[in-house]
Amino acid sequence: MMMMMMNGKEVGMRMKKGMGVAVVIAVVMAVVLIAFSYTASAESFNRTYTEDGGVLWYEGELGRRPWDAGNISRFYLGEEIRFWSKTLNESVAVTVSGPYESDGDREDDYADYAVPANESWDTEGKTKGYFKVVDAYEHGGWFNARTHSIAVELVGEKEKVREGERFSLRLKKNDRGRGVMKLTIEDDDDFSIINAQGTDIYKIPVGYEERDFVGSPDTPEPADGISIEDGKLVFDTSMLDMKGGEYVIILEDSATGAEDDVDIEVEELYLAVECDDEVVKGGNIVIIIRSSCYEKEVKVTVSDFYRTSLILDEEGKKKAKVSTKDAAFGTHKVTVTVCDMKETRYVRVKKGEARLKEMSEDVAVGDVVHIEGVSDFGNFAAFLIDNVFKDEARIRDGEFSWDWYTGGEREGCCEIEVFILNEHAPFSTGEHVSSDWQSEEGVDASARICVLHPKPPAAVVSVVTGKKEYSPGDMMKTRTRISNPADDTQVVSLKWYLGIPKYDLWIELRRMSVTLPPGHDQIVTVSIPVGDWGAESFCGCHLVSLSDTTVVSMDSSMWTYTPGALSKSKASEELAKELRGTIGGIDTQIG
Repeated sequence: MMMMMMNGKEVGMRMKKGMGVAVVIAVVMAVVLIAFSYTASAESFNRTYTEDGGVLWYEGELGRRPWDAGNISRFYLGEEIRFWSKTLNESVAVTVSGPYESDGDREDDYADYAVPANESWDTEGKTKGYFKVVDAYEHGGWFNARTHSIAVELVGEKEKVREGERFSLRLKKNDRGRGVMKLTIEDDDDFSIINAQGTDIYKIPVGYEERDFVGSPDTPEPADGISIEDGKLVFDTSMLDMKGGEYVIILEDSATGAEDDVDIEVEELYLAVECDDEVVKGGNIVIIIRSSCYEKEVKVTVSDFYRTSLILDEEGKKKAKVSTKDAAFGTHKVTVTVCDMKETRYVRVKKGEARLKEMSEDVAVGDVVHIEGVSDFGNFAAFLIDNVFKDEARIRDGEFSWDWYTGGEREGCCEIEVFILNEHAPFSTGEHVSSDWQSEEGVDASARICVLHPKPPAAVVSVVTGKKEYSPGDMMKTRTRISNPADDTQVVSLKWYLGIPKYDLWIELRRMSVTLPPGHDQIVTVSIPVGDWGAESFCGCHLVSLSDTTVVSMDSSMWTYTPGALSKSKASEELAKELRGTIGGIDTQIG
């Protein structure tokens, strides 16, 4: 019995002891479970994205520090946030506080914000960092507020397109999951443009998911002329009012205000063609092409004898040379087409024109004959004299010249013929040129010249006055030289005048026939006293000449009369009488 009682007491004590252990274990397990629930289930469960922000789903109790949370959703400054309790499956009033650091410490600009149920909390003007949301049931979660940044770029880094072309834009950087951006295109005057349908391309909504632009079933394209292809925005300048000029494309996030832009230059679509109006047959029709269609195929045709395709260079230009060797004389149509544009020009193929400038009709053997000419075609002028090749000259700026030395040439008249060639003449100096070659090439210019004996050296006369200025009381000394360089005697007529052009006064000092033997060389000095020839200054001159049937030599010497302080005015008749009287007594014997 005692045993039984002891056993019962022991059992009871053991039962109490076991129950205590169980309680302890239960308490410990409860604490563990509570702690597990406290840290593992309190979280910002998820977030959604709307055009102006999003909804934060939360559940469970709130951890002390952000890093205790199982999941932290990310929001961006500028968004409007709505809070939704996953446990209650409804929007309830909450308190938002922050910002905090990652270890749970408060930032300097910490604040609490009360947000009623079904209303949003505006993050505009807030500071980035960690925030927490708590409802009346002590449920809540952490979220992180950051600055949203975007970057856009032209596909292929192509900063220039032509009118009518398409170009693409992609999101280079974006750390917000989904949303809507507002698209604007401005011209270089900062005005938004319109499309072909009249839609203003100003803050047009465009959806995006991470780094892809997306449309919706209702609006697969933002506007006519702007489409979404493979996650990129594609712009068709032919449907947009994007003529030649510079434009800026602006994208702004509707929720956060994050913005970026790119510049694009639209080149005016043009085709310019230049060529000469006339080309000499055998030469080249040079066609200069300039276009905004760089590195595109361009087709060139000239009537029915020339057709080719060329590739414009990276600046959209090209030069084409078309030989007219086989072209018919007359007007030909030049057509250039590229990028659905066509330009037409007309060029006339004509026979070349060349001529010689005027020259003397006869020369003396031993003289050098300077021959000049002009030509609107060819590179060389070949000179033939009586069918013998003499020389050639290069044509520069449409002109050519050649000096023909007639020493050793036979006397008589000869024909100078000029042939305009594109290449060097196929002859050597002195080579006879066949009539067949001359007939095939055709004479382009010619002249007739006579080579004669040398017309002997003529007598020469010269006159020099001692000074250039004379006054009353001076002696005017004048030297006249007469020479005969010829080998035979020459008979010439000498005329010697003193003249005052102002008074139309010419006084004959001497008129006589002079016989000049070979080698004759004589200097005659005449002294004329200068009197009071009036109170006005005037210019005078001595004029001498030698002639046979024509004047063979002439010379003059100018001087100036300056009146003295006591000089008196005289009429021209009085002055002429005085001069004649003075000169009449002067010996001017010559020969």
